[in-house]
Amino acid sequence: MNQERSIIPRPKTVLAMVFAFSIGSAASSGPGVQDAPPMPSTMLAPPGSMNEPTAEDAPSSPPWRPGDAIELDFDGTPARLVLQNTPAEVGLPVRLRLEIDSDTPASGELRPVWPTRDQPLGEFEILGSVPPASAPTAGTVAFAWEIRTFASGVVELPAFGIRLGTADAQTPARSMDVASVTGLDATPETYRDISGAVDVPIDRPWPVLWITLSLLAAALIGFLLVRWWRRPRPTPPPVPADTWALARLDELAAGDDLPRGRVNRFYIGLTDIARDFMERRYGIAAPDRTTPEFIREAGRHPEVDPEHARLLGNLLRSADLVKFAGDRPASTEAGRDLQLVRDFVHKVGPRPAPPEITSSNPASDSPTENVASRSHSHHRRRAVDEAVDGLDRLEERS
Repeated sequence: MNQERSIIPRPKTVLAMVFAFSIGSAASSGPGVQDAPPMPSTMLAPPGSMNEPTAEDAPSSPPWRPGDAIELDFDGTPARLVLQNTPAEVGLPVRLRLEIDSDTPASGELRPVWPTRDQPLGEFEILGSVPPASAPTAGTVAFAWEIRTFASGVVELPAFGIRLGTADAQTPARSMDVASVTGLDATPETYRDISGAVDVPIDRPWPVLWITLSLLAAALIGFLLVRWWRRPRPTPPPVPADTWALARLDELAAGDDLPRGRVNRFYIGLTDIARDFMERRYGIAAPDRTTPEFIREAGRHPEVDPEHARLLGNLLRSADLVKFAGDRPASTEAGRDLQLVRDFVHKVGPRPAPPEITSSNPASDSPTENVASRSHSHHRRRAVDEAVDGLDRLEERS
């Protein structure tokens, strides 16, 4: 175990050591450089140790820690330059505080002249003069100046000059420990490139969406149906008076009043058809008048032919004898009266087309009056029908 082992250096190792030794010798023989540290033998360190700062990268100036002061002399005026930041960080202002003894003559009248922004200051950037952050200590006058750097680690602040009045003072070079905002352990290897897009699942409420769309569609369909139902419908043309009367006469002839011996009911229906026809044809309010009044009004009407008025008057008088005087005509006579009314309707014919209504010739009969007249006629016919039913019941009992 104590046997000595012979070490045979590799050629690459020998060349690297010779190169490092020559660089160290040249640096130590340079002018104006004192106490230069020798080149360490760790130049051949493993690759993992290359990230650590070496003696070649480290600044040779003394460190300047927060709170440390550098003594300056402005031609007999003592002063102190203090580093205030605790600690210095990348990109943040580094404040330097210059304190001058107030007992010095004209110390309060003079202001220091710092380096301007266009002057180089190593890796630092000059921000300029600022008011002092705190009150000066007793017996001193204070001034403040700010710089900043974007380098991290140990950064050297080169020497720079300050003028106070006609006197100049030179600050020595100092090194500062500037903290990185990314942390002490951050290295480029810890970061990675931007990766591809990531699919983020989105919860889509499909059931709620379909229900909402269905409700909207149902509301729209309902709105369209209501609007269609309430649409203005065209008014059907009125049925001509003769067409209406002939249809009613056919219904009366097809009824069972005559076969069952209801002569009163038959003549009431027949006279109602005749009266309504005259109202529709000539505008005479026939249902509201007695037989003599109706015959008199028909005879005075300019459009009614006198012969037609005479025939209609004879028919209504005969019908009154049946309805009110108890006359009982035979079925054949009732059929002749029905044919008489039918022939009367054919002779009179439909109502001629009304003339165009102008503002100077308004219609004589308003729709409101016609509706009221027809409503009254309906109630009158209903009362007559009830009276006839009573008469029929009395006849059957007798």
